[in-house]
Amino acid sequence: MAEATPASAPLPPAVIDSAIHWYVRLASGLDTEAERCAFSRWHDADGTHAEAWRRVQSLGGKMTRSAGIVAPPLVHRVLDTASLASPARRRLLKTLGWAGSGGASLWLLRDPLALPQHWDGLAADLSTAVGERRELILSDGSQLRLNTASAVDLRFDARQRLLILRRGEIEITTAKDAAARPFTVETADGRLVPVGTRFGVRRDDARRDTLLTVSEGAVDVWPVAGGGPVRVGAGRQLRFDRRSAGAVTLLDAGAIAWTLGLISMRSIPLGEFIAELDRYHRGRIRCDPAVADLRLTAVHRLEGPESVMPILASLEQALPVRVSRLTRYWVMVGPRA
Repeated sequence: MAEATPASAPLPPAVIDSAIHWYVRLASGLDTEAERCAFSRWHDADGTHAEAWRRVQSLGGKMTRSAGIVAPPLVHRVLDTASLASPARRRLLKTLGWAGSGGASLWLLRDPLALPQHWDGLAADLSTAVGERRELILSDGSQLRLNTASAVDLRFDARQRLLILRRGEIEITTAKDAAARPFTVETADGRLVPVGTRFGVRRDDARRDTLLTVSEGAVDVWPVAGGGPVRVGAGRQLRFDRRSAGAVTLLDAGAIAWTLGLISMRSIPLGEFIAELDRYHRGRIRCDPAVADLRLTAVHRLEGPESVMPILASLEQALPVRVSRLTRYWVMVGPRA
């Protein structure tokens, strides 16, 4: 066993990044036996690894418990889950830090007030407001989760079970149907047919494409313009647009972190981080190109638009940026003067 690292000692940013990656992966429930062995080796290899894991989990475990999520038993065996008072949490966040381009952060935020639905979701059969998440059981027994600002239509009849994703992001766990009706999901980019599975679909309006993530089973994809099907198995993901499908790649745990009540970003440009936060803000958040390439790693508990501003404000202490609130709804992140 490696020598223990003092709780007050600063940690290398790369070690913090790795601890956050392991936390999201293990909490996702998608980890394999090989990954669990790899985690144990990483954890025991150095005292800084064990200390980084303890610090990340001391807040992460509290977040998942508040969301009704139970982490895998391996996590509980390794971690110190002692409750931290607010001053201790603040000291921990300062200790974790962002450390320039490679730092990390982890927040526990209070639940905000619910906000009205997004205007273009009012006509949909099911929708969520900005910052809202919903979970429900469909008439066939399938489970459906909707992420922030999402809208879907349902077309269930004697011949089919069709779900049309109009905007946003969903996760579906399909149920066996007594009438053997096929289950299909459609987006503007194509058609998806699951094979007994749990999977997520995100329609990206900015990129004009669809992201498929498969946690269990498999999903066949047909782009609108033809070609396919492309089969995507468990632990894989695929981006496709109307014309064609990209390469099937390993599933990024951060892409499904929202189902755990988290946003997980690992070593990404600030511009991408701001674009993701913008999905949860009732208004617009924009990033000046002058600071868009600054890199960061972060895991956040984020529920509702009101919790976005504290995260943005903290950027001013971590990076050379200034957050300007031009109006109640318009926010700009730019270089510090």
